[in-house]
Amino acid sequence: METGMEGRVRLLATSGAGTGFPKGWNLIDFAHDSPTCRGTRNPNPDPNPNPDPDPNPNPDPNPDPNPNPDPDPNPNPDPNPNPDPNPDPDPNPNPNPNPDPDPDPDPLLT
Repeated sequence: METGMEGRVRLLATSGAGTGFPKGWNLIDFAHDSPTCRGTRNPNPDPNPNPDPDPNPNPDPNPDPNPNPDPDPNPNPDPNPNPDPNPDPDPNPNPNPNPDPDPDPDPLLT
């Protein structure tokens, strides 16, 4: 116990256990001239005194922007993607639809 300059006796109760005061009361001032006790409660108690550890303590500084790329839309490309722009012309483009039955007729029979 300690006697303060103002004539108060201060009792430090950290846990509240065994003191008769609620848990969380840190400093209890007993007024020199009053039979009642006045205490100062911690105005901002820690809501989470034991926070969960960081699930990712060392994040990747250069994450892949596309971790699951789309599959190849054309896995088997055309083996000849550029056809010949100048193909060879047809050697016989317009055949005679009515060919002569005998190309060399006998001149004596005519």
